[in-house]
Amino acid sequence: MTFFAEGADTGRELEPIGSSGARGADVDARAAAELLRLDISSAVQLLPALPPPDRSDRYHPRALTVLWLVDAAANTRRGYFRDLADWLAHCERNDLDPLHARRPDIDAWKAAMTVTRRTRDSATGTVRESVNPAAPATVCRRLAAVSSWYEYLIGGDLALRNPVRGTSRPKPPDFSPLPALATEQVERFLAFLDERAATLETEVALREAAQFRLMFTTGLRVAAATSARFDELTEEAGRAALRYTKKGGQSDLVPLPETVLRACERYWKARAIREGVARAELSGPLFVSLRGSALKQRDLDRRIRALSVAAGLPELTAHSTRRSAAEVALANGATIEQIQDLLGLADIRIARRYAANSYKITGSPAYTIADALGGGGQS
Repeated sequence: MTFFAEGADTGRELEPIGSSGARGADVDARAAAELLRLDISSAVQLLPALPPPDRSDRYHPRALTVLWLVDAAANTRRGYFRDLADWLAHCERNDLDPLHARRPDIDAWKAAMTVTRRTRDSATGTVRESVNPAAPATVCRRLAAVSSWYEYLIGGDLALRNPVRGTSRPKPPDFSPLPALATEQVERFLAFLDERAATLETEVALREAAQFRLMFTTGLRVAAATSARFDELTEEAGRAALRYTKKGGQSDLVPLPETVLRACERYWKARAIREGVARAELSGPLFVSLRGSALKQRDLDRRIRALSVAAGLPELTAHSTRRSAAEVALANGATIEQIQDLLGLADIRIARRYAANSYKITGSPAYTIADALGGGGQS
């Protein structure tokens, strides 16, 4: 697990631990759990504004914070840590004891929330940073994370109140601001990746063509696409499928169409040659770096930004693949309910947000009105 605060890596990567036999699996599971706890504990020690660590106090704020994070799902844990770090940094800057904070303190933090965005000039490669007000969705996410932390502390009889409780939260927009591609643009991008892989004939190019095709086709979250493993490949109703862990820790299933499998097999054959094993003997993550480690979101973000620009398309993020999948599905006859099921969303309103931009254009009654009104005058 890796934690980030202000762009800095404050933890270490935990590699998956293998197992052999039931007893070995139990031992390895305990070892992995202990390593995770130590990793989280190391990161929590770096958080500002909290009292100095005290190993003798099992109910110390830092000790309870570790337990709060351990109990969260992996993706949630990363977000919780970043958002709590932002709140505690605000407390330290303002000489505020977070254990005695009140609602006005949260309101002051909310009003001052910013995000740092990094953009790369495609011509020069220069990276520029800009500080902007936090978007409504970011504000809501941070407030929710810090509120969860306070509720945990209250449950441990450490905090007297949750200052986030009752604080007004902005309403997120009805559409997603993230870039997405239409059907013909996705086709163009995937064709570009396939042609690039055929020309370069490198494992990396083959991997990018396969992984991004999987993501554009299935709408998998970045975390699921980077953590998917060979032992999660399965078959349902006579067709290939991938069983993965979705947000919240529940298991879900997506189909693997033939076009996706073909692209993956081309990559897996090249990888097997590099690893010196038969294709059937590959194990671990479906997609790995040349050093054999699982990829991270920042790896996919960096590559898709560069590749989308090289393909003559808008600069994308890794999450754009998920939004684009919803856009393409809706534009080609899928229902909102089907999109909700494919993306593994608990709330259909979120599915509507993913596809709102496309639906507001392709499904707009403005076209009906224009057809009814006719030509609109002489030229």
